Amino acid sequence: MLRVPLAVHAWPKRLPQALADLRGAQGLAVIGVATALTASRTQARHAIRHALQNTVAAFLDQPLAFITLLSSPGSPVRVQMQAPGPPVYVAISHMPGMSVAAIHARGAVGVDVMAVSTQSLPDWA
Repeated sequence: MLRVPLAVHAWPKRLPQALADLRGAQGLAVIGVATALTASRTQARHAIRHALQNTVAAFLDQPLAFITLLSSPGSPVRVQMQAPGPPVYVAISHMPGMSVAAIHARGAVGVDVMAVSTQSLPDWA
């Protein structure tokens, strides 16, 4: 498993940087959206899926309406495109206050986000 430190690009402000990462050597980007500090994932799901759909559409130079995110319980989110194009692989993770999505242009991808207290990891402060 490849573990690479990556920047989380705040969406939509850092969309150009996320697109540059996707078009770069690794073909990999991570976007993030700020969400409410609540355990409810409804708003978080909507926000990250909106950001993800827009980012994938921009990366593929396709209209937003041509990109659909499909999901079913227990399965990863999949990107469905109306126009022919290369596959794009995605993964989503949530925590109160933030949702992230990893986007990979070359293969399967996973992502996890979690809060880390700098008090429990003093060398990170």
